[in-house]
Amino acid sequence: MIEFKKEKSIINIRDIKSSFIIKKIFSFLDLKKKLNMIIYNKECQKMVLVNLKDYKKLSGKYKIGKKMEKEKNIILKVN
Repeated sequence: MIEFKKEKSIINIRDIKSSFIIKKIFSFLDLKKKLNMIIYNKECQKMVLVNLKDYKKLSGKYKIGKKMEKEKNIILKVN
């Protein structure tokens, strides 16, 4: 009998050139998982059209104020 070797093919997200395919892959994930996966990868953020506003919206917090003055933390209610 012929023995089959089990080979794992490793696909790197950087090897995918089409932004359409990457958007389709990330469309199956919810927003929190998607942002956690691409938090440090600027190229993927550009392809999936994610920016800093999305991270602020997910955290629900942002600061108002200047460096020398008192800062206010505002908690946003996310529906």
